[in-house]
Amino acid sequence: MLCCRAPSRAALRGGARAASSLTKVDGRFSAVLWGSLRYPMEKMRKHPFVVSVRDGSIDVGTMRWYLEQDFLYLVHYGRAFKILSARVPVENAARHLTSCAEALSPARLGKEAASAFAIAGLKYEDVMQAEQAPYTRLYTDHLLATACLDPYPSAMVSLMPCPMTYQRLFSEPEPDGSPPPVMQSEPATESAKLCKAWVKHYGSKGYRAYVSKWEKIIDEVAEQASAAEQDAMLKEFDLATRMEYMFWEMAEHRLEDWGPYTKYD
Repeated sequence: MLCCRAPSRAALRGGARAASSLTKVDGRFSAVLWGSLRYPMEKMRKHPFVVSVRDGSIDVGTMRWYLEQDFLYLVHYGRAFKILSARVPVENAARHLTSCAEALSPARLGKEAASAFAIAGLKYEDVMQAEQAPYTRLYTDHLLATACLDPYPSAMVSLMPCPMTYQRLFSEPEPDGSPPPVMQSEPATESAKLCKAWVKHYGSKGYRAYVSKWEKIIDEVAEQASAAEQDAMLKEFDLATRMEYMFWEMAEHRLEDWGPYTKYD
């Protein structure tokens, strides 16, 4: 039988002192989140998968596999919104989460003719027969567990690295100020068509407005949070950002493309 030793009084006092030394963010919390993304965004921007999507040179099989996994991710991501919307006591935040959940409903994903999902021919009833790659499952299970169990400020901020990083990665110009290469000409290959639709969506003014709405909501939530809750929010945001980077890693190397489940005797 395993036993757990209770923390000493000194340890408890140390923890109390550490908690009491925390201070609330002075100013917009969303600005602090953007600041924390400075180094991760540099790594993501240089990632071979991101670079090859921005210039349209990615292998079409890899891109289609990524889109399938991202479709599966978004279905569960939307469920996390739905779960969390029922727990959040802040009216504006609850309405925002409900709206996001509706936009991410399986019935609406891939319905827009110009979307990368539609161009790839991905449909909910077909995609849901596919297997979530283990890392996709790890990431979505984390978000669902956080939506169910974590304090709502941390749960909300766990959902933000996805839209924030995608919007920035696919809207930023090249070093010379020109648009992402895939946006500079008509696509000549299937992979370039998929990439252009992807970059166009996440780099659009409409998507920027969506991220701005998120910023406003999280600023309101953080304003009502304690210093300790804000600290937990920053740590959760950092963890989810790392998971975003690992999603790119998975896609680039197709680390988990080992075929469907096989039952062995």
